Amino acid sequence: MIPDWYYQAACGSADKSVFFGSSSPEDRPAYTLTTIKEARAMCAVCPVFNDCLTHAIKRREDYGLWAGTTMRQRKALFKKIDSGQTTEQEVLDSLRRKT
Repeated sequence: MIPDWYYQAACGSADKSVFFGSSSPEDRPAYTLTTIKEARAMCAVCPVFNDCLTHAIKRREDYGLWAGTTMRQRKALFKKIDSGQTTEQEVLDSLRRKT
């Protein structure tokens, strides 16, 4: 199910391989710095950045690039949340774009 906010996302018409690698899970390449920079450039100007970030953290998205965060970054955040070092809300507050 695609959330309503997604239709306003800067990445809505972008090639999904920029954010998720190959369309075939068996063939998904490792992200490159170039790909991450390309995705983050879209995220930087995205009108629904905060919605995307909230979705990624609350749904525990473990694959793809969401709101400029990589799966590795989010997994580290989830580990801190699970260990009680921080809370989901604190993570969201620290990463949300100030409006």
